[in-house]
Amino acid sequence: YQTVQEFQVAIREYQQHSNSRTLSARAGANLAKAEQSGDYQDFQRAVFAYDEAYELWNGNDDARTGARQAKLAYAGAALKKGDFDLGLEVADPKDDTHRDTIVKLREAQVERNSRQKRLKAMRRLIFGLGGSQIVFSAAVIGGIAALAGSKAPVALILGACLALSSTAIVVELLSRQRRLNTSAGRASFATLLA
Repeated sequence: YQTVQEFQVAIREYQQHSNSRTLSARAGANLAKAEQSGDYQDFQRAVFAYDEAYELWNGNDDARTGARQAKLAYAGAALKKGDFDLGLEVADPKDDTHRDTIVKLREAQVERNSRQKRLKAMRRLIFGLGGSQIVFSAAVIGGIAALAGSKAPVALILGACLALSSTAIVVELLSRQRRLNTSAGRASFATLLA
């Protein structure tokens, strides 16, 4: 080196490179642990350590590649656990290696949202139509029993029992006809559940 200052700069660069490699190695260990445990905190530690290693020395290709792999593994773990929003937040849309995982996360997110809408509609059907069906059936059957000469409490109990037993009969019928998975079958089942 020509001067002491050049020598000092070289020593500082060497220390930064060495610290960056050490951090990168620690990040690799964190990533291996995260992949085994599936723990989000382990993934976060790995990503953070790789990012820090790259920030110390932007020539550390292992840190740059490791950060990409850690984020992809983190997003994959989120996909497995059903944390689609987290997975989409972690995955890098600019990274080509993340595209397949991003597509899977978005598809799963759409499916989850669709399932939630179906459940909400089913819940409305259960409490709306189902409650109405039981009250109406119990009233009609109870009315018929009362007209046949039964006392009011007996007619009411008889109407309620027969209204509830219709559930078992109709579900069996829908099942035999393989109509439980159709929209009409689901609506009928929801009505009967109440």
